[in-house]
Amino acid sequence: MLEKQQREILSFSLAFSFSHSSYSSVYFETLSTDFRWTISNTLSLNLTLPVRYIRGDLGTFTLDIYGLSDAVVSAQWDLYGVLIGKETEQSKQMGAQMSTKYILWAIGGARLGIADADKKDPYGNYIPARYQLGTGTTDPILGIRFQANRPGGISPGFTTIYIFNSENKIGYERSDSVYIKAEVSFMVSSKFLLIPAISSIISPTHDRLNGVIQENTRGENYYIEGDLYWMIKPTLMPFISIKWLFYTSDMEAENTIKLTALVGLMIRF
Repeated sequence: MLEKQQREILSFSLAFSFSHSSYSSVYFETLSTDFRWTISNTLSLNLTLPVRYIRGDLGTFTLDIYGLSDAVVSAQWDLYGVLIGKETEQSKQMGAQMSTKYILWAIGGARLGIADADKKDPYGNYIPARYQLGTGTTDPILGIRFQANRPGGISPGFTTIYIFNSENKIGYERSDSVYIKAEVSFMVSSKFLLIPAISSIISPTHDRLNGVIQENTRGENYYIEGDLYWMIKPTLMPFISIKWLFYTSDMEAENTIKLTALVGLMIRF
């Protein structure tokens, strides 16, 4: 719903998230800066720059590392008008009054492997890939997002994103991953927008180290999510988000995050 409520040229978001691993007593704290440039009504560009701090007990040693994590650049293009046909002036006027506005975003971009992925423990061994600051590889991201915006009503949405992975310099190759999310958004008052959702992260194959399969790295994780935006004014919106794991095919999978809580602020120019 947020995409079509305000046509901004540039938006900026700053968010802090706290995550807990279900595999061990390790905590992830991330400060993410997100920039979005809306070029037109159908095209926008995004840049996300995260800084991460990872701490906790991991087996026989204490983990305590921090630094820049992998950046993400992406573009979103609304294909609905291209595939279905452009709106006429009459349909625009009717849409402004009552009808549902449909959006079909094609998403394309890349995760940039600018973070360290070769940190070692006190014994000289590489820290498990899940607990590194980044992946150590630059790989494409493809996706699609559908949204039906209904003024004054419940607006459903659906997102699928495929993230490719490749082998990094220490010989570690993560599984590709698929992110699927189904959501609804609606105004709970004149100032608050609520977005509950169910999502899944799927790792279809095992990770590999120098070609050798790594155990407990393949599976499916299912989450309940919730976002709440406080729309103080069109250019200023604080928000909070919760993501909780309610089912996984392997509770000890290294790819599993049990809980993530996030607080942030969005500013539009």
